[in-house]
Amino acid sequence: MGNEIYKELAKHLAALGMGYPEKEELLEILRENFTPQEAEVALAIPTNVIPFESVPAAEISLHVKLPEKELEAILSNLAQRGLLFSKKMKDGRMGYALQQFGYGFPQTFFWKGVDTPNAKKMAELIVKYSGRDQLKEAYGGTSTKALRFVPATLSLDPESHAVFPFEMMEELIQKVRVIGLVHCPCRQQPS
Repeated sequence: MGNEIYKELAKHLAALGMGYPEKEELLEILRENFTPQEAEVALAIPTNVIPFESVPAAEISLHVKLPEKELEAILSNLAQRGLLFSKKMKDGRMGYALQQFGYGFPQTFFWKGVDTPNAKKMAELIVKYSGRDQLKEAYGGTSTKALRFVPATLSLDPESHAVFPFEMMEELIQKVRVIGLVHCPCRQQPS
């Protein structure tokens, strides 16, 4: 299987709505973060879904030859490491989805704010992989913006659509139900 599984996974990730540009740096990122078995599991997760629409392990198991309990353990581990998106579905089962480029990946490696050799290596690879020239090469030649999305959130009251003075932000933040604060690759990248 060797390197071929990572090439297959790179092609699979490129097929996402906000797909990953296929580059050598992506293969290195995948080799560093997925075992061949984990890559095979990731290949079984559909790409033709709305971003972050999760599917249960039972659906993924139709495309990979693993006992469902073992598959669930692998999926859970990948999600804990930030390599998959996971959430409880309406029926109470856990669902999984691939991370979208630019909206989850590459930030996933830095969410926990750890200062480890792996985080530093991933920062270097991510900067090489997602640099301006590389993205222009991958998405150039089109007038359509590559990373567009429609937020699936509740409507906001018109009075909350404004640029607030710094002093008012504390009050606004206290009213919010969920806040995501994560680290980015620029903190891990060597100076």
